[in-house]
Amino acid sequence: MNVVVRRDGKLNLADLEKPFAPPAAAKAPAPASKPFKLLIERLAVQNGSATYEDDSRPSPFRLDLDPIDFQLLDFSTTGTTAGSYQLHATVGQGGQLQWSGTIRAQPLSLHGTLALTGLSAPTLGSYLGSSLPAEISHGTLALQGGFALDGAPPGSTSPGVRMTVDVQQAQVSGLGLRLREPASDDIELDRFTLGNAHVDLERRTVEVGEIALSGLGVKPSQAPSDYIKLGRLTLGDGRIDLGRRSIQVGEIALAGADVQSWLDAQGRLNLLGLLGGPAGQPAHATASSPPAAPTAAAGNTSAAPAWRIAAPDIRIDDMRVSLEDRGAKPAAHLTLGPLTARITGYDGSPGSHIAVALQSGVNGKGQLRLTAQGTLEPQALSAKLGLSRIDLRALQPYLNRYTALTLASGLLDTSLAVDRSAKGRLTATGRIDIADLRTVDEDLKRDFVKWRGLHIIGLRYVSNPASLHIERITAVAPYARVIIGADQTVNLSEALHPRGWRAKPAAAQTAGAKTTAAAAKRAAGAAAAPMPMSIGLVRFADGTADYADFSMQPNFATGIQDLHGTVKGLSSDPSSRATVDIQGRVDRYAPVDISGV
Repeated sequence: MNVVVRRDGKLNLADLEKPFAPPAAAKAPAPASKPFKLLIERLAVQNGSATYEDDSRPSPFRLDLDPIDFQLLDFSTTGTTAGSYQLHATVGQGGQLQWSGTIRAQPLSLHGTLALTGLSAPTLGSYLGSSLPAEISHGTLALQGGFALDGAPPGSTSPGVRMTVDVQQAQVSGLGLRLREPASDDIELDRFTLGNAHVDLERRTVEVGEIALSGLGVKPSQAPSDYIKLGRLTLGDGRIDLGRRSIQVGEIALAGADVQSWLDAQGRLNLLGLLGGPAGQPAHATASSPPAAPTAAAGNTSAAPAWRIAAPDIRIDDMRVSLEDRGAKPAAHLTLGPLTARITGYDGSPGSHIAVALQSGVNGKGQLRLTAQGTLEPQALSAKLGLSRIDLRALQPYLNRYTALTLASGLLDTSLAVDRSAKGRLTATGRIDIADLRTVDEDLKRDFVKWRGLHIIGLRYVSNPASLHIERITAVAPYARVIIGADQTVNLSEALHPRGWRAKPAAAQTAGAKTTAAAAKRAAGAAAAPMPMSIGLVRFADGTADYADFSMQPNFATGIQDLHGTVKGLSSDPSSRATVDIQGRVDRYAPVDISGV
């Protein structure tokens, strides 16, 4: 048998009806007649073959089924007992099809089970052609399932035919996809499995027991390594209801994911290059692209309701995310992992509650913990964030942009509670601790500012109206070095500018100063009232400092030791007054006492 779709889209088998006379003019329908009597005790086809050709496509498609063995037993057009059939065929290059079941004419009934193994995925890809966003380079398909097609029995008021499909397992192995016809694959997938699926065409529903992907790798064609790797992704207990426009997934589990991301020198994210255009700019975002057509006419109130998507249980285990900022010199690195997370209660319905629990390593030794609860509509959030032993040396590339300092050490710990009300009011409370901070002046190669511990306790920020209050700041063993050079430059100013900043051409400095002054003037004109800020208590313990002035003759230098005391009532309110009570020693012997309001 040869089945051919010609270039004009017409099927060659349609020619079989041409010898028959055209139907006469329409007449009143005749009363239903009894079916034509036909009895087949056994019909067998051995070593048959069939060819399907589609010449209407841009690239002609051909599929051979050879050999074909078929057998039909005990089939009758008038009996109530169903006959049975069996079919075995070789599909394409090595695919095997086993199909068996029962068939009945009155009422119409066709049931069957089938098993398809070893089908070449590129064969299916070549038939689907341009309807796929990618070319399938390699892979195999396998399918096991069954179907049932039943017509309404005589006298039934149920219209039409009901059809259901059950898929025990569908599997794709060793899949390779090429998105833009490059020399290498953009996507590699070790295995895709769909299990225990049920399709009901009458009810327009799809139920899926499990979908699993393993060994997925995604990258641009010319990249040396994958940007995204997924060890295993599992979706369980899924249901799609086209009538109700809803998608529900009982559980989603992701394990062993690895994401490699970076910002280039222009600040573009490499992952956006996977969308088909340059990194940071999708392919469709071009000046020549026509504007998008409106999706509905103005004032149209009959638009279909939005889809409802629910995934009440999402779990992430052993995930790693690497982010590199190549715009900084040297490049800045942030690594999260192993990362675990649990998201429960996600539902697109208004008022549904979502809970998130996440924890991850940060750059090896640090730890991040986050718990949050909230709603999507209205948008409200209550979260707790904890950071411990975050190595601040990772910020050195950004310090290089603005300072002449080296961050030799420093560990950050913080505990914050963040709340956002449905009306958008943001509140943040908590504490921040920075331990063993040490900065080095790159010009002097000596310590600049350091401390054993800095504790910011009782922090409270409110967005509307904006305010910031800190109950207490404690500095343990703080140290600072202040030097006035022979040219009357102060090391504080020099260290807080990048190295070589004074070497810029005078014209550039003047232009920069004008630009800065103009920007400051505009900001001052547009600024609202300053945000109120206050600090209840600042405490110093075991502080030291070195001071030197080389602009005077003879030069002067001294040291301050055992600095301790408090400053109370600091505030941005012009009418407020702070109380100062600080003691220490100058050069170990001379006491110093600073007190007042």
